[in-house]
Amino acid sequence: MSRAKVPDNWPTYLDAPKDSLLALGVISLVYNQLEGALNDVFYAACRMSHEQAAILFPKIQNDVRIAMIEHALEWPEWPSSLKSDVLFFLKAFRICATNRHALMHSYALGITTLEPSRLVLVKPSRRGEELTSSVDLDELRGVADAMHSLIPFGSFAAATASAFWRRRATGEELNIEPWPQAPERPPLPIELDWQFRQRAADRS
Repeated sequence: MSRAKVPDNWPTYLDAPKDSLLALGVISLVYNQLEGALNDVFYAACRMSHEQAAILFPKIQNDVRIAMIEHALEWPEWPSSLKSDVLFFLKAFRICATNRHALMHSYALGITTLEPSRLVLVKPSRRGEELTSSVDLDELRGVADAMHSLIPFGSFAAATASAFWRRRATGEELNIEPWPQAPERPPLPIELDWQFRQRAADRS
């Protein structure tokens, strides 16, 4: 069966560069993988089974998930280096999630005439105001790449935490500082800039 070819002019109903639309699609898909890494950290840090986490994780929002992990990190038994890695993952995850949610809940207003062209996006704030951001392809790719680079770091931290608690449960030697470090920490993601959009009625 031959593969269907996307028409060059599709979609005709969105005034946005194709490369930017592709990047937005990648962001949406990679974020789902990043949530999987958060799930791994969630069950490992909170000392749950996969089955318990599979039931609870989908029923709660990110702020509750992160709060539960941070509460679990207050246990004094945590090796300091491992605790630091988990906290870094949570900090980076928050930025990635903020960027993803803002992009996925925005609509395209158009593109700028400057080179390189920038996609102008608008989204509502929780106070009912409109926020706008103009992003170029490099910034959108940066959002996706930051999420992708964070996934193995979080998964390694989760696996390390699971191994630590297994050791502790079996009474193995617990004096393991310094704990082996996770793969090199990726750069902290950059949060996209959103500004209050002044409407024409407000300017008159």
